[in-house]
Amino acid sequence: MSFAQEIQSKVKIKTCGDVYAYWKTRKKLYKRAPSDGIEFTVHYIDTGLAMSEEQRKSAPVVLLLHGAPGSYNDYSLLIKHLEKQNIRVIAPNFPEYI
Repeated sequence: MSFAQEIQSKVKIKTCGDVYAYWKTRKKLYKRAPSDGIEFTVHYIDTGLAMSEEQRKSAPVVLLLHGAPGSYNDYSLLIKHLEKQNIRVIAPNFPEYI
């Protein structure tokens, strides 16, 4: 099992429907936007999931962001290096990119 399989997770994000409904009436680009917002899933790596609660609380945190398209796998060597230094790493994928 790779380190990514051990500490990988995902979160569903739903945008604010009220904002979309408002923008639909005022911005041409949003005329066909769903009135209730959009929902998407973001997969990410969080090395804190493999740490004890005590380690998680005291570890410094690094957030790794990349351009699109991209994946946390782009940072695999850096994640391994930082993890050895007891640094918690959070690295999300581009939304819906697995």
